[in-house]
Amino acid sequence: MRRAFTLIELLMVISIIAILAAILLPVFAQAREAARKTQCSSNLRQLGIAIRTYSQDYDEQLPGTWDGAGGSGSSSGSGGWMQFTNFLGPATFDPAQGSLFPYVKSQGIFQCPSDAARKGNSYAINGLLSTPTGIAAFYAGLADASLTQPTSTFLLIEEQDNLIASTDDAYFNVYVPNRLSVRHQGGASYLFCDGHVKYHKSDTIRFPNPGGTPRFEP
Repeated sequence: MRRAFTLIELLMVISIIAILAAILLPVFAQAREAARKTQCSSNLRQLGIAIRTYSQDYDEQLPGTWDGAGGSGSSSGSGGWMQFTNFLGPATFDPAQGSLFPYVKSQGIFQCPSDAARKGNSYAINGLLSTPTGIAAFYAGLADASLTQPTSTFLLIEEQDNLIASTDDAYFNVYVPNRLSVRHQGGASYLFCDGHVKYHKSDTIRFPNPGGTPRFEP
């Protein structure tokens, strides 16, 4: 005759399972986030290649960009690297209407897998890499030749605004300042002007920081 488990034995088994789950779940979560961070870095590398190809086609100029200077509810016009509507609404993004899309043709790489906002884009271009034009809120990209420190100057940044923990207009204004994302275990991945991608904790970023790295300055 088979002996049944006693209540105490069942409780012990349940307790052991609960302890193992408490130990393993954080490990699984960290592994999942590590995979997402890797995918985000891959997105940025592909965008870096797209920007470099765009620059070669447009007289060695970086892409232009729109910011949200039009105020809440405003939308970008054409010609920027990223198109957005309903600024601070919060905004939603359509990479297919941006100037980089012909060089990537995949909307997925514009969105970090750890970005819970899911608004179509997770990245912002360094505002110091553009200059005002006669069109309100539109900034033209600088010439590649003007970049004095491409290996230590940010090109694309994971931004985190107050409303949605993601970028608000795909334009990172260092003077406001906009906020750096901490979605990847307290830090974020950054694309530099020479095309490499590196992870940094947000508290290691300084501006202005003309004598060190990482830096925002062209």
